[in-house]
Amino acid sequence: MFKNERGKSMHGTTGIFCGLLGLALASEAMQVNAEEERYTLYGMYGENSDLPEEDAFGLGLLYHRPDSPWILGIDAASEGSMNNNGWIEPGVSFNGVIGYDVYETDSLRVSFSGLAGVGTESISCPPSYLGFDCYADREPDREFGFNGGGLLTLEYRAISIGFRATGRSQQFTFGFNF
Repeated sequence: MFKNERGKSMHGTTGIFCGLLGLALASEAMQVNAEEERYTLYGMYGENSDLPEEDAFGLGLLYHRPDSPWILGIDAASEGSMNNNGWIEPGVSFNGVIGYDVYETDSLRVSFSGLAGVGTESISCPPSYLGFDCYADREPDREFGFNGGGLLTLEYRAISIGFRATGRSQQFTFGFNF
């Protein structure tokens, strides 16, 4: 195990570096043909705007048509906050994504997308005394609010990296093209 100058373990940093190096080498072997339909599956991780002690994270899927620079997609994220019967917890958002390729070569693509959707703002119900979430095990009432933002992605062969920002969070994205 490696240690830095402060004596802290660098095992996690080494693992991340080795993983990224392996992915870079794999991307050389995986060529994405620009003449075929393409999908990008990406994960997100970053800072929650409403709850600084909680991290924001999520998943998304983008669809690229071969004959068009337009991109369509969806994503879901744990971001923002919601009131759950008086307790403040991380919220969840569901978004549609539409974007456009602003730069493209054989192996490199840069795109900008807007996203819009809804995020949970509150969950409420009368409390149960028998261990259920709600009285008589009924479904809680949920309130949703607007969620909007942008997504900037850089794709090199089979690897995609980017940045996603909404009013609820700021997240880095990492994904794979297939």
